[in-house]
Amino acid sequence: MVDELRAMHEACQELEHDGEPLRISSWVEQHSLELQHRSGNLQLELMHLCFLRHLLRGDTPGALQALRRFTATPRPAHHIEARIRKLVGAIAYASHGASDGSPYVETLNETAQRRTVKALFTQECLLRLRLPAISALETHVEAGTLVLPKLAKLASVLKDKYVRICQEGGTLPIEIDLGPRFVSHSVFTCPISKEAGTADNPPMLLQCGHVLSLVSVTKLARGSRSAHFKCPYCPQESTMAQAKVVEL
Repeated sequence: MVDELRAMHEACQELEHDGEPLRISSWVEQHSLELQHRSGNLQLELMHLCFLRHLLRGDTPGALQALRRFTATPRPAHHIEARIRKLVGAIAYASHGASDGSPYVETLNETAQRRTVKALFTQECLLRLRLPAISALETHVEAGTLVLPKLAKLASVLKDKYVRICQEGGTLPIEIDLGPRFVSHSVFTCPISKEAGTADNPPMLLQCGHVLSLVSVTKLARGSRSAHFKCPYCPQESTMAQAKVVEL
């Protein structure tokens, strides 16, 4: 893990020094299939940065080549198509750079794009290492900042009962919403068998991105690790060997 973290920081330093993101590009290519199954956002943002490096230095053919390489693989997501159209439109304003008169000020901001790529790359690296993207202390401080005003209001309503619950380690009578930032889904129910995921029957991520329980995948594959079976929710085929365990 130490070597992976060192490589991550070296790649980030390369990016911070305005160099070509060779290390990040190599890492993304190595893990392209896994990234694409999750969201593909890092690949999209990295392509945007490579596009800008060429375009803002007067190399329009190089910028177009970066777009062609990215679009060589089918990427049906609507937001990706919209980004590509915007990048093509930005070519006409490249000579203006990030001037206020350009409708593509944000699109042509290479510094901001480097920050975006660095943040996504760091997040993906830590995710692969099963490490949090931010420190536990930062998470607790942020959650505490959100919850304290609500707890203070609840304490003023419940009074002695609130004190008793806290002393006994009980559960508060209401759910406190901390927003989407702190929403987690630690329980999985298989959409096929309707059974909850367990250590013996964990959720399995298929090649297409859909998730089924191990028991359901085993039945679809008829017990064979190499036999191809069709996903119940899309036309793509998978095998048990290709499916990955999703840890809750």
